[in-house]
Amino acid sequence: MTEQLAYIYEGLTTLSTEVDQRNSEVKNKKWNATLTAFAKETEKLKASLVSLEGDFYIDESANLREDISTLALNISSFPGKPSESQLAKTEELNQRLQEVQRQFDGFKSQLESINKYLQQSQLAPVQLSTFEEFKKK
Repeated sequence: MTEQLAYIYEGLTTLSTEVDQRNSEVKNKKWNATLTAFAKETEKLKASLVSLEGDFYIDESANLREDISTLALNISSFPGKPSESQLAKTEELNQRLQEVQRQFDGFKSQLESINKYLQQSQLAPVQLSTFEEFKKK
């Protein structure tokens, strides 16, 4: 779960950063608005994955990564097999992760039309690494 989440987080970072950079070079106002909205949406999803706020002593906003880490710690320190509630929490987190994956896949689909426009405008397309490439890093 954590590896998949890390890949999605890195991909969202790449999407928002690269699209923002290309947007500064685009002269078409319609596409400027499209690229701005796309970058904001990727940032919004990225922010829901990892908590980067607070002093880390008080849980101000537990996000998916924190929930997965907490569950892994609880299971690893639990004597014996995982409890029913831990198994249920695992399934819940897996469903949340699959929803995040679905949204990320939607962004990748949108990226195809964005890259087509960028190439027509003589700009470099935005490149995402594959999951396999990510795992090699």
